[in-house]
Amino acid sequence: MSLETITLRMPGELYQRAKRTAETLEQPLEQVLIETLDTALPPAAELPTEIRSDLAALATFSDDDLWLVTQRGMTAEQEAHLADLLELQNAGTLTLEQLEQLDALRVAYSRALLRKARAFALLAERGYTPLL
Repeated sequence: MSLETITLRMPGELYQRAKRTAETLEQPLEQVLIETLDTALPPAAELPTEIRSDLAALATFSDDDLWLVTQRGMTAEQEAHLADLLELQNAGTLTLEQLEQLDALRVAYSRALLRKARAFALLAERGYTPLL
């Protein structure tokens, strides 16, 4: 990995937060800033643009909004429907329409999981200790 050198001007409060985080983690400030940027700008080139944009937008959320994201997932109705479809799949009785529904629910589940994981990572970078 090549390294680039930059000069970065930042608000004093942000600098102080980063400095306190570095001290708490007993890491160099530079490392904390690199890890924070890496978390905020994940290399998700293999993800569809819409999902990449959605995950990147989480970095702009307030702490309270991120906590809400960690609590959200699929609705109880979606989870029940997913379970029913998986049972039908195991029994080998899925129709083409049900297979399409199953695929859509799997995508929704994966997306919710990615959003939760990203929100937890951002909260950890902000100094919180998320309880799972």
